[in-house]
Amino acid sequence: MVESPERAFEALAPLALGQSKEELLDGAEFGKDGKLHSVALDWRKKGNAKIPSWDNTILGNIKISGHSLVAEGNSENRANRLRREIEKRLGSLARHESTTAQTTDEMLAKAPNRIKAQAIQKQVEDWVHQKIPALRGRTPLQAVRDPDGREIVESLLLDWERRTEEGAYQPGIRPDFNAVRKLLSLTATAS
Repeated sequence: MVESPERAFEALAPLALGQSKEELLDGAEFGKDGKLHSVALDWRKKGNAKIPSWDNTILGNIKISGHSLVAEGNSENRANRLRREIEKRLGSLARHESTTAQTTDEMLAKAPNRIKAQAIQKQVEDWVHQKIPALRGRTPLQAVRDPDGREIVESLLLDWERRTEEGAYQPGIRPDFNAVRKLLSLTATAS
């Protein structure tokens, strides 16, 4: 529970690394009096150890709505770190009321398809930079430089698309494999 949504936002906005307060407030809701009512932000850190092409990593989410503040971390450790960070930044302006844990499946079920699709598309596009055993430890970007590697990469993409059509992802989520083909300078397929 927070005393003031505005003061909580001011104290916590710096946790949304790479986003200005103005960007965060674009999706916010304001009351008739013009005061901030609700806003959501991601707790981010710079870079990503597993996927170097990512500028940042989302560690959790914070939603302020009226006098309520809900913080979610994508692991127990991160949730505890986020709670400590919020307590440090808000001090007596906030009071912790409860903590609950959810499985990954429960969290994914609640996420909007748009967010899931964006995350999946980013992973699919980052595949071009990953070392693939079927390519003898080369990345797809390296493999497409020779005819045999190019053929294997294309067959991997076709197989991936087939598995997608068979339901590899949730209904309504279909990665854009032509974006991957473009990154690899391969010919796009008909959608």
